[in-house]
Amino acid sequence: EEANRFYPNEPAVLFTLSRLHALSGNASHALGWLGRAVRICPDVADWAEQDEDFASLKASSQFRRIVEAAHARQRA
Repeated sequence: EEANRFYPNEPAVLFTLSRLHALSGNASHALGWLGRAVRICPDVADWAEQDEDFASLKASSQFRRIVEAAHARQRA
């Protein structure tokens, strides 16, 4: 989280924070960080879909909404 203080809008930092929370079992924080990363860079949704660290979240409706919103932005 210290990296986020120095680079608050860096998608890779936000994605990493999301992964760490997902691995820790903290779904709400993981999805919060992921949503923020995806709003900055929609490509992050593709990273999350391919990353096994998000396996526990991929079936959740909130994860799907984040990913689908990102895909819509990519098509626009």
